[in-house]
Formats: sequence, structure tokens, C-alpha cells
Amino acid sequence: MRNLSFVSLLFLLLLPGCISLKPSGVGPCRATDTTGIIGKSPFTGQYEKMLFRAAVDIRSQRLTGLILVKKVSDSVTHVFFSNEIGMTYFDFIMKDDGFVTEYCFEPMNKKALIGIFRTCFELMLKYDIREDGRKIYCDRSTGAMIVSGTSGRYKTWSGRGPETGSIFINGMTNFSDKTFIRFSNFTSGVPSSVIIKNPFIDLKMQLEMISF
Repeated sequence: MRNLSFVSLLFLLLLPGCISLKPSGVGPCRATDTTGIIGKSPFTGQYEKMLFRAAVDIRSQRLTGLILVKKVSDSVTHVFFSNEIGMTYFDFIMKDDGFVTEYCFEPMNKKALIGIFRTCFELMLKYDIREDGRKIYCDRSTGAMIVSGTSGRYKTWSGRGPETGSIFINGMTNFSDKTFIRFSNFTSGVPSSVIIKNPFIDLKMQLEMISF
């Protein structure tokens, strides 16, 4: 029985890792005009400060509040999450050469979890696929171009989503930080809704922009 329980636990841990980063229904693409590919985060170069209403679910736990994203300089960005009464959940600093935890609420202050948050926010805010080595595919049902390659330390896929007007970025460095991001409700090229998922820890972040 003990061995059976161990096998069951191992299966549950490995199952999220089987979810493919590559979108379904993707095949070879004959298109030669690549101007329509999604090769950058829609937030790249777009903001000085953004405020989101946030709901963060990790398994059965839910945190709600506000996430502030603020550029301190061209190479430094703060990502700050607090609840409605001012209690801080985390304060991260994203730099060109690294990721710093200024503060993290103790129950979440785990290296592995912080690494997953790093992947979420770096892909959301800094995704910029390298042209060398990228490959272009097409969605068989819509004909939309899908691009795979690398952005910084991440293996990535990106393109237009199945929902009208949405785009997606999928990225990972390893099976535990596999991340799926959907951007929607665009105004002047800027999305007001962002959903971020990590199936390994059953993480779902729902962000609704309040100000830009």
C-alpha cells in the first residue's frame, strides 16, 4: 500500500508536466510575410506604471488585491502585490541581469514558488523572441501564424489565441515553471485582461487593468 501511494503521488506530480507547451492544431506554415507574428509582450516599451486588480489562486488558496507594475528605469521594474487593506504579499524587482525578492509573505517565501512567479512576470512583461532559431508555424483551423523559439532563458511559443482579439505566450525553463499566458480586451494595442496559469502548482492569476 505504501508503494502504491508513492506511485499515485508521483503520477500526480508528473501529470502537469505532460501538458504541452506547443499549442494544439499547429502545423507547417507556407506564409512568407512574418509581420503579423506575436514576437513581443504587448507591454514591451508601453508603460511607466500599471495597476491591476488581481486574484491569485494556488490550489485551494486565494489571494486578492492590487498588483502594481512600475518601471524604475529602463532596466529595473518593480512588481508589487498587496491586499485591499495594505498588507504586502510580495515585492519583486526585475532587472536585466536578474530577479530580486525585496519582500515575500512568509507562507509564499519559497525558492521554487518565487521562481515560478519570476517566469510569470518575465514572460508577461519582457517576452521578446530572438530571431535566430525561431520557427514559424500556422494554426490549421484559423491560419494564424504561431512562432516558437527562445526569449532570454525561456523556450517559448506565441501567437493569436482562439478567442477573438486575444494573444498567448507560453514559456518555460523546466517542467515545473511551464507557464501559459493569455492577453485580451485590447485598447490601442494594450490588453486590459491577463490570465496566467501554471499547471504544476495549479496557479491561476487573473489581472484586470485599473490604470495605465
